Amino acid sequence: MTTKLEISVDCCFCGKNHRTEIVLPPGWEHRTGGVDSEVGFCPDHARVAAFADAQCPGCVGGWGDCPMWRAFAFSHDRSIGPEDYQALEAGQCPRRVNGTISIDRARGTMTDLDLSDQATVEAGKAFAQAIREYVETYPARG
Repeated sequence: MTTKLEISVDCCFCGKNHRTEIVLPPGWEHRTGGVDSEVGFCPDHARVAAFADAQCPGCVGGWGDCPMWRAFAFSHDRSIGPEDYQALEAGQCPRRVNGTISIDRARGTMTDLDLSDQATVEAGKAFAQAIREYVETYPARG
């Protein structure tokens, strides 16, 4: 029996979607037949990935818990301001929390994280611009 798995990746800024299908090797099965990810970056927003790679590891469990994300996304009362954009454009998240260790339960390892790592200015500017576009595209409700 051949098991196919549909993978769907949505851009977290604009909602563009990429779908693909893979065939699992013999003997492999998947409970739902599909995997959905809403934390992707489309080609228009791919430069933001470098910011996330530098600033997000170890901060919070996911973007649903991220104070920066909550400041602009799915928000009735947006609290993102000029000082936030300025910090982002410099390559630093103004609302970074936690971030001292990373735990890999599968391997049973714990890794220190270097919090001095800063995103490039290019990645920071891409993130700030993506937020501006998001806020324009999805006005605050309420």
